[in-house]
Amino acid sequence: MKKLSILLSFVIIANLSFGQSNKRLKEFSKDHTTYIEELNTFMLSGSASEDTKKMMKTITKLWKGSTFSTDKKEILVDVSNKMLKARKRASHFEALLSAVVSFTEYKDFGTQFNNWSSIVMHLIENEPTSRQLKFFKYTNDLFTENVIFKNRSLSWYPSKMAFSFSLNDSIPELNFRQPIDLFCVARGDTLRISQTQGVFYPMTGKWKGQGGLVDWKKAGFNLTEVYAELSDYNIALKTPNFKADSVKFYNFNIFGEKVTFGKLEDKLINRNKSDEKVSYPKFDSYDKNIILSDLIEDVDLQGGYSLYGNRFVSTGGNGQLASLIFYRNGSQFVRVSTERIAIVGKRVLGSNASVKILFANDSIIHPGLSLIYDQDERRLDLISDDEGVSSSPYVNTYHNLEMKFQKLEWKIDDDKITFGTIVGNNNQPAFFESSKYYTSTRFDNLIGIDAKHPLLTIKEFNKNYGVNNKFFVEDFKGASRLVLTGICPTFKS
Repeated sequence: MKKLSILLSFVIIANLSFGQSNKRLKEFSKDHTTYIEELNTFMLSGSASEDTKKMMKTITKLWKGSTFSTDKKEILVDVSNKMLKARKRASHFEALLSAVVSFTEYKDFGTQFNNWSSIVMHLIENEPTSRQLKFFKYTNDLFTENVIFKNRSLSWYPSKMAFSFSLNDSIPELNFRQPIDLFCVARGDTLRISQTQGVFYPMTGKWKGQGGLVDWKKAGFNLTEVYAELSDYNIALKTPNFKADSVKFYNFNIFGEKVTFGKLEDKLINRNKSDEKVSYPKFDSYDKNIILSDLIEDVDLQGGYSLYGNRFVSTGGNGQLASLIFYRNGSQFVRVSTERIAIVGKRVLGSNASVKILFANDSIIHPGLSLIYDQDERRLDLISDDEGVSSSPYVNTYHNLEMKFQKLEWKIDDDKITFGTIVGNNNQPAFFESSKYYTSTRFDNLIGIDAKHPLLTIKEFNKNYGVNNKFFVEDFKGASRLVLTGICPTFKS
């Protein structure tokens, strides 16, 4: 009897399940009135959330009003049936319908819905559910927040929502064919590209831009005086920065109307608003042989032109250094060359700079010093930190001396150059030694652990193989089998 009762219970449950499965919706009706009723039943059966109920109430009102034309209703029925056939759950439909509700607020909903739905149909037929949901969420964010991309740390948005949807080679696109301003907001700051056009790819977060302007207003420059014109550029919008090549740079204060070509980088960084230093945008000229005669009074600057935020920087490149050139009586007198020269306020700064002080047929040279030029005091300071190449002595062919001291100071309007120590540091005495100074002790020290004095080895090699007292170091190295280190070219002025 007990077994019979269990069997009857099983049959009853099976029949109920079979009856429910027969009632499961197989297809939405193409009749528009019936469709919205079936959609409500499908979405609100079971334990629907308050948000779902609110959303269905909104879309039902829109459906019964004038928002959806007949062709749009037919498209939405087709999309719904595609999703139903693919066995999408109510939560998937909720993502779709929430996107549609948000879309209806867009001014071009009437002309863009068909294009958008073509993308949706493609995704349902060809892409996994996760990609479909990503696009539905993207559409919702696009029209509720007016952002084309956002993550937890940043947002990118256009100045106006003037775009069209398209599907190009199975790739969804937003086409901005009218000029817009494109903004990125992150880290308490804003990056801006003005008057640009482009295509955004919502599934990858990539922007392909064309044209536009970047100004240095945040660095304190008037936007009509300093700016860059972009050509084609690309941005991965997941980061608050971008780079562009082949830009046209204008600085009317320095170059007048002349165009300077180069590359641009702009980036949002965490910065204290009270900090006067602004590092971006950055521009670097392609030309590394620009001569600027009016930037620093009575001094020429030769090299590349760079503007890093509110700081001017001259850089070398292509085997050429940036140089600061000082004149005396109309002729070059001091040339200071290094990979990078920066103007910070009223000071011109450089490091590891080679220096050449020119006389008629002689010079004073040094391979690596720190450069400070004070524009207000018109004073040039060249400083040795006594480390590495900076510890090398000056070679003075004018007085036939080797000179070693901490600081060279020259007020460029005076006829006097001062050699000495840094104020407050008297531990390192200056020395001046004749270039022909010789001691037997120094000569003996050069032999080290070698069996034969290296100077004698050089003398013999030069006698046998040298031409006019000149030979190649590599030839000498191979013939002598000496391990040579620290050999560098010697230049005569």
